[in-house]
Amino acid sequence: MIDVARAVRATILTNLAWAFGYNLIAIGLAMVGVLQPVLAAAVMAGSSIIVVLNSLRLERLPQPVPSAAAESAPASRSTATSNQKVA
Repeated sequence: MIDVARAVRATILTNLAWAFGYNLIAIGLAMVGVLQPVLAAAVMAGSSIIVVLNSLRLERLPQPVPSAAAESAPASRSTATSNQKVA
């Protein structure tokens, strides 16, 4: 379970770095007039697709094995008391 959490965190940080880097470069190019608005929109869509594809890599991770403690947890008290008849 910890390995999955670490992989998710690493992917989030990678996606954030990609988005910030893209925006920093694209804003700089737009300020000097090199990047036209139509081209900027197309590159932004491509950037979003890259972020989504990077996130989809997480589906290839093996499923975490549930711990024995989670399987043997007792039922909540509200369920146990709601099944009792009130006199």
